[in-house]
Amino acid sequence: MAQKYLPPPVPQDVFRKFCRDVEDAERRGELKGLFERGCQRVDQDSHSVPDQPSRESFLSTFRTNMKLYRSTFMKIYGYELTWPGFAEEAITRLEILGCSRAREYYTCIVAEYEHNHEKEMINVAEWYRKRLEGSEEPRTRQQETERVKLSKKDVSTQILKW
Repeated sequence: MAQKYLPPPVPQDVFRKFCRDVEDAERRGELKGLFERGCQRVDQDSHSVPDQPSRESFLSTFRTNMKLYRSTFMKIYGYELTWPGFAEEAITRLEILGCSRAREYYTCIVAEYEHNHEKEMINVAEWYRKRLEGSEEPRTRQQETERVKLSKKDVSTQILKW
């Protein structure tokens, strides 16, 4: 039987603070009606939930002198995967609004993402091959914790770069 990884338990002081914060929010009425709203009806024609962000609403948020973040370009990339040609439309719009380096930023961010994704897929393929061969030993809790710490460090490094 495969060993399941369980995350480390939440420290008691953190859990108590969380409970206090939830109780305070409940007293202030911030949670009122949280579960009263029913399921949203899905529009049968477009298969989308009303009031969800769309490509058009995303493009309409572009303004002159707006700050461009990595997440902006990742959203553009995400829409590009679903609707080919969207990236060109978005980049052109940003260039018209005065961001002359938008295309360069987009290309750099997408290339970096695809490179990291490719490396991750190679690791996954290697893991899967080992697992099929039956030579994969289950990770110990310490190995898994070290892997998670490493990935958090990588994320913080990436955030600081941008």
